[in-house]
Amino acid sequence: MILFGGIFIAALRPAGDPDLWWHLQTGKQIIETGTIPHADLYSSTMIGKEWIAHEWLTESILYLIYEKLGMIPLISLFSAVITAAFYFAFLRAGEASRPYIAGFVVFIGAVASAPLWGIRPQMISLLLTSIFLFLLDNYEKDRKVKWLIAMPLIMVLWVNLHGGFIIGIGIIGIYLAGNLLTLLAGTKKGEVKRKESWSPSFSLFGTVILCTLAALINPNSYKILIYPFQTISDPAMQELIVEWFSPDFHNLIWLPFGLLVLSLIGFGSAGKKSVSLTRILLVVVATFAAFRSVRHIPLFAIASAPILADLIATSIKVNAGKEAGKPLFRWLNTVLILAVFVGAGVVLSRLPQEQSKKEFETFPAGAVTWLLENRPAGRLFNSYTWGGYLIWKLYPDYPVYIDGRADVYGAEFFSHFASIYSAEDGWEQALDATGADLVLVEDDCRLARELTQSSQWQVVYQDDLSIIFRK
Repeated sequence: MILFGGIFIAALRPAGDPDLWWHLQTGKQIIETGTIPHADLYSSTMIGKEWIAHEWLTESILYLIYEKLGMIPLISLFSAVITAAFYFAFLRAGEASRPYIAGFVVFIGAVASAPLWGIRPQMISLLLTSIFLFLLDNYEKDRKVKWLIAMPLIMVLWVNLHGGFIIGIGIIGIYLAGNLLTLLAGTKKGEVKRKESWSPSFSLFGTVILCTLAALINPNSYKILIYPFQTISDPAMQELIVEWFSPDFHNLIWLPFGLLVLSLIGFGSAGKKSVSLTRILLVVVATFAAFRSVRHIPLFAIASAPILADLIATSIKVNAGKEAGKPLFRWLNTVLILAVFVGAGVVLSRLPQEQSKKEFETFPAGAVTWLLENRPAGRLFNSYTWGGYLIWKLYPDYPVYIDGRADVYGAEFFSHFASIYSAEDGWEQALDATGADLVLVEDDCRLARELTQSSQWQVVYQDDLSIIFRK
């Protein structure tokens, strides 16, 4: 309880994800109109272009909670979602490693993934991935189909919450592949093949089919099955969005991830017990995904933490059962639990002020206020990072030029935007071609410096964070 209380408190942080705001606006549109958008609503550049709103259900929930209860309950909900994801990871660890070894490794996994936490739909995918792994691990242990029955039902919900649903199907595929490889390895060793030996593989294959069919129950029909692969292969995301980059170990925040990987290699080599082919395959795929993109480090953490805990338990024995039963330890445990509740209360009491401060330090609240009060006419060119916030605050009065929906804009458009924003050669002609009459960007970016010196543009608003130019 102490561990997960700590994770919950650590996840209670001001909302600063740039995409949260367009998620809220989309939820608002869905609730108010009763329809799910299938084309871009928010930009002046891609208006009417096909848009797969794969997070429509999450966005509706986000808006309803925000509208009825405010931001703090929304933050608390996602803190609980993150905590639950690591709780299911803890439950997957073997009894020999619980609670101390498993708890410590899960803690390191939480630290490794903490930079990616927030009010983000992918946190829901993190939880559902953890639940899928929990169900599949239990199926691996006792081979009872009851553990698989819930998966297609969960998939119906997952596919409407976030595009990460494809992870669930992929995980079942990993367990299926692990079972088949184990069977093939047994065949080469001369073991007798029986019908019962193939039964788990048939069950897992059937679950893959049922989950794939369940994924078709969504407003975008078969297109949703293609969408995740389009996203992963989109050059705009891979080259221009930071969280899709590979981890840079010169940055200290990724060192806990490196520690987990090195520990897996070390204890995997020194472990006294063999690891199943399924677990090896799961770790290999999760590690590759995390090295390819920091966005996948939380998935790596929940997938590998229980496996690492079990590996450590084969080499290191921790037996604190007798000590834990002593009065001193019982009192210490009680004090720590009370500290968790007090800590959560303190953090929650400070969150409203911190949230307000975060918004003003991160997003152009002052510039938005000026625009709404003065209402200058014209087409807007804006910073990519602020697009989502502007959608929430200014739609429909000022359509944005660009925002965080990289799948809508595409690699070519992103590159064109970047050339203007970075004031590369020919930026003046390129900016003129956009038809923009207003430019809202960070006051310290290169484009702002160039526009300040231009005779064609006039500064009409400026604060410590943002600046607005009028042509």
